[in-house]
Formats: sequence, structure tokens, C-alpha cells
Amino acid sequence: MRLITILASLVMLMPLPAAAFAQAGSVGGTVGKSDKSISGGEGNAERKAPTPKSKRSTDVDSNSTGALPSVIRLNEHAIVNYSITLTKTGDKTYRGTWSHGYVSTFTVTGFTKDSLNMARQDDPAIGSVTGTYTGRRSGNSAHGEAAISNGFKSTWDATWP
Repeated sequence: MRLITILASLVMLMPLPAAAFAQAGSVGGTVGKSDKSISGGEGNAERKAPTPKSKRSTDVDSNSTGALPSVIRLNEHAIVNYSITLTKTGDKTYRGTWSHGYVSTFTVTGFTKDSLNMARQDDPAIGSVTGTYTGRRSGNSAHGEAAISNGFKSTWDATWP
């Protein structure tokens, strides 16, 4: 009997794999703190830094630059100059009417401290177009180039409060 008691004591002192501590029916994991010492005090285990959040699908970085503005005033410079005041209608969408009468929706596809990129979609009308506007940003203004679906290229500048 004494031999069985000694063997049982030795088995209890032997380190066991973590899986040996699972309860019947459990699927793994640990219960309680895993960095405690035998005496119950905290161990010197290193704390892991939180995993950074993945970047959103677009390059809209409103954390470092503030939220997207509620209004953007855009001027387009081609053979003739046109302007539009864009009012925010959604998370990254704006609508407005050009000085020539077309109504457009712009979607911000990139907004960082150094850049502003947008996609344009005119409401259906004779001569309506789509386009991409890519530009450099400085504070509350930006300027760049637009590639329009009718083959024209233009320059643009924008400001916001």
C-alpha cells in the first residue's frame, strides 16, 4: 500500500502536458491565469502586444487626419473651367451639381494626410461621364489630375472647411 502512495505522489509531481488538465468534454484552452507561479503569485511572463487592426479596404485614414469633411468645393480645369460643391451623403460619398448642370456622385477612395483620391459618377444624361480624381493633399486643400471616361484629362483643385 505504501508503494502505491509513493507512486501516486510521484505521478502528481511530474509535469503533465497542458492537455492533461482539460476537463471531460472540453475542447481545450486554459482556466484561470496561465502566468501564475505555484505559490499563486504572478509570474514574469511577457505580455503580448495587441495585434494591430488590419487596414480597411480603402486607404481612407480618418484617424490621423480627422473625419472626412462635410462639404468639398471642387474646381475642374479643362478647356472650360467648371465647379461643384459636394455635400456628404454617406460615409465616403458626396453629391453635387456642376456649374454646367450635371449632377455627380463622388466616392472618396483615398484620404490620407498626403493624398485625396475620388471616383466620379454622373447621373445619367447625354454627355455624362465617370472619372478618377487623384491628387496631393495639404491641410484642407488638394489638387491633382482627373482621367475622364470621354478621354479628356483635366486638373482639379479642392478645398474644405
